Amino acid sequence: MEQKTYQLLYVSRGCDELSYSELDHILTSARICNAQNDITGMLIYREEFFVQLLEGSFEHVKETMSRIIKDKRHTNLRVLFEGEVEARVFPHFPMAFILI
Repeated sequence: MEQKTYQLLYVSRGCDELSYSELDHILTSARICNAQNDITGMLIYREEFFVQLLEGSFEHVKETMSRIIKDKRHTNLRVLFEGEVEARVFPHFPMAFILI
């Protein structure tokens, strides 16, 4: 039986505006960890705001979200959607990124 994909979409506010090198560090770490856990998704960053979609197994998405919640670089995290979906939106991206 094929396992469904679990998605979680959240928005948060960064504590400070991040530099390009800080964003690069976040993306590099996320891409390595996500690839190891078969998580895909996208991160959007604009000024001090993050929007991120995570997709993968329920367990791996929840574990990843637990780490994100503890990250002191952002606050006011709100989950906008979470649940099972038929297919991934970003099946080939351990962490796509858009800087607006």
